[in-house]
Amino acid sequence: MTDQPLIRAAGLTKRFTDGVSVLDRLRGREGSSITAVDDCSLSIERGETVGLVGESGCGKSTTGQLLLGLQEPTAGSVAFDGQPIAAQSAAERRRFRQETAIVFQEPFSSLDPRMTVEEIICEPLVVNDIETESERHSRARDLLDRVELSAAMATRYPHELSGGQCQRVAIARALALEPSFIVLDEPVSALDVSVQAQILSLLDELQAELELTYLCITHDLSVVSSLCDRVAVMYLGELIEVGPLERVFDAPAHPYTSALLESVPRARANERDRSIDHLEGALPSPSDPPSGCRFHTRCPKLIPPADIDIDQSTYRAIFRLRSQIARGESVALDEFDCTGCSATVTQAIEAATEALNAGDRATALDRLDTTFESVCETTPPDEHTTPHHVSCHLHADAHCRDHNCE
Repeated sequence: MTDQPLIRAAGLTKRFTDGVSVLDRLRGREGSSITAVDDCSLSIERGETVGLVGESGCGKSTTGQLLLGLQEPTAGSVAFDGQPIAAQSAAERRRFRQETAIVFQEPFSSLDPRMTVEEIICEPLVVNDIETESERHSRARDLLDRVELSAAMATRYPHELSGGQCQRVAIARALALEPSFIVLDEPVSALDVSVQAQILSLLDELQAELELTYLCITHDLSVVSSLCDRVAVMYLGELIEVGPLERVFDAPAHPYTSALLESVPRARANERDRSIDHLEGALPSPSDPPSGCRFHTRCPKLIPPADIDIDQSTYRAIFRLRSQIARGESVALDEFDCTGCSATVTQAIEAATEALNAGDRATALDRLDTTFESVCETTPPDEHTTPHHVSCHLHADAHCRDHNCE
């Protein structure tokens, strides 16, 4: 065993470009590009479970596939046990394939309906030409027992099994080559709640017994809390917060992480009336992500300019007005309530209102942008340690000195 992480990703980036035909090129049409994973760095220690969380479409599954070498990165690198997988020889890549595995989200669609359970579990052994036929059958039955299924299941087909049983078969197949690293891609999201706990308990037991390392991809924070040691939070392809489970859950440093935790239903009666700050708007398109901090269009803690004294609700209202003007939507700025606002805020609103009433949207928008533009809109945040890693302007040194973030 070495001291280095089992998995280390550095600057991992993956872009997808839609297909452009020869005729499109002759017409001067260029393909559009989507950055699914953007400059992500993450390491996973041996025997550790890291939870990769975020909304659907944020790049979690693509990240898992990149770590397994199932997709080639556009930029960056992945090292397994200290060796870059891009530099592996054919023999080394074959061993790497045997050292890694994946359990997919949908148990039914991930199993071949024409194969028996035993054939499904034995397939990795057949492909890699490992053991004799009788030895494979013996190992398949051992694996069925390990995932708490009876030997009688060996001759059944997937359609004869429940969702939980199918997922146990998928786990047994993943264990067939005795891997050290397994990606769990939403392993329980398609299962009934009563079955989810059983599968999570099984995965926990297998990890302790077989010294496995997991990357658990999920949108369900209850899964993270029961299975993971560390949490990596992803938003629009970027890792915005990474830290130990307890620290991230007890003291989230990024507003998006806080919002995810707030969205988890509470079972305690004394929390039923708690105030929840819901995220505004929908997840932006990854083909056209916002400038600066990608979360700023929905962030409940948008940072105003240092010389503007304004509360967050008013500032967010002005931000929405600016967005509406930029999109060419109809806006009634003269109805904006400036009661209690500073002179700077009032004067900017009045000047923009005058320009808008005169039909000069460009001048109105320029006046509002000049006064109210946030660093969150213009500058991507650096990664800070708080003490865990977070990418947010709220934790930039200068801002924290001025606003006592700590």
